[in-house]
Amino acid sequence: MKIIKHELTTFYKGKQQYKKLCDTKAEALKRESKSEFFSRKYTGEVVIDLHCDYCEKDLKPGDEYLKVDEDERYCGDCYEEHSVTYYSVGGENVGDDDNSEVYDEWDREAEEVSK
Repeated sequence: MKIIKHELTTFYKGKQQYKKLCDTKAEALKRESKSEFFSRKYTGEVVIDLHCDYCEKDLKPGDEYLKVDEDERYCGDCYEEHSVTYYSVGGENVGDDDNSEVYDEWDREAEEVSK
């Protein structure tokens, strides 16, 4: 599937610095501006081919996909979601799910020695 984005280019002292893609032409035109040093101008339409960058599958409306940036997308069959939990004390990393355990009950840790 192909989609159209609208390019907004930022210039600094007349030299092109970077480009941003907007979803609509109205949004791009609304963001146009000019100052003494910077200017932003609508510079036209950009056609983007939506496909998985791993398996090359063409993405269609309703497909689940991971968008990394405007040039990189992966279909739901190719990407895996991972969750990483880590623990810190005073801003310093002290452990993660692989090498630490959280205890909220003492009897899970060990048997208490009675006097």
